[in-house]
Amino acid sequence: METIKPIDIIKYSKSINVLYAEDNKILRDVMEDLLEHYFDNLDIAEDGQEALEMYLKMHNKKAPYDLIITDINMPNMNGIDMSREILKVEPSQKIIVVSAYSEYITSLKEIGITEILSKPIQYKELSNCIFEISKEIYDNNLAKIE
Repeated sequence: METIKPIDIIKYSKSINVLYAEDNKILRDVMEDLLEHYFDNLDIAEDGQEALEMYLKMHNKKAPYDLIITDINMPNMNGIDMSREILKVEPSQKIIVVSAYSEYITSLKEIGITEILSKPIQYKELSNCIFEISKEIYDNNLAKIE
């Protein structure tokens, strides 16, 4: 798979609202620095419970997140339970799960997770995933306007 150029991702991703949930501070900080290059509207949660509360607040304001990126193993509420709750509210929600645990892949696909990326995260794989999902969201939003 060819690597997508950052400029191509930025074309589609700047207007997208993103929620990122990760409990590991070092990884969270690294990913935040990376994701801020692509998304102007990025919110960060330190666990699944906080992310769910943020999601519901934005959903109730009619300003929902377009994309959620989450870890699985987090305190208070894990990424799987958080994703299940979010998908109950919005079944078409785009969610990327990032995890070191491959045993969850089948169950994650069954509940409606959009994409699963393995830790350690490979930049090329993450960039391609963000590009594809951002382009789809951008195109869907554009179609709603027309």
